[in-house]
Amino acid sequence: MKKDDYISLREAAAISGYSPDYVGQLIRSGKLPGKQVVSHVAWMTTEEALKEYMNKKSAGKQSSSHEERFTIYLRNLIAKMRRQFEMPRLLTKLLYAVIAITVCFLLLLFYIFSASLERELNQKAMERAAAVGAIQQ
Repeated sequence: MKKDDYISLREAAAISGYSPDYVGQLIRSGKLPGKQVVSHVAWMTTEEALKEYMNKKSAGKQSSSHEERFTIYLRNLIAKMRRQFEMPRLLTKLLYAVIAITVCFLLLLFYIFSASLERELNQKAMERAAAVGAIQQ
């Protein structure tokens, strides 16, 4: 095999739908051909070998056991739960954005109110000073 034919565990996971850890476990157990690279840390396999393994697995699935069906059910349930937990994260971020915008709006209102109040107080102080100056003359 050429070096270009090898794919990483992430790429193999994207093709097969398995997790990268599971693909690595298949390689280490000898069920899927592959090799170890990067100073004996990362594993790689080929797309052809992965598809061949998946075809064998799907051919054997026709007479799958209850354990395999349960495993598939659990895998699908976990994927569904992950999707459902992404929505609250999005809502949380949206809530933080709304809170931030509200705080900025309230600060702007406070600034406008304090500036107009300061102007009004200065104007009244000037009027009092003018009145006191007129009385003293």
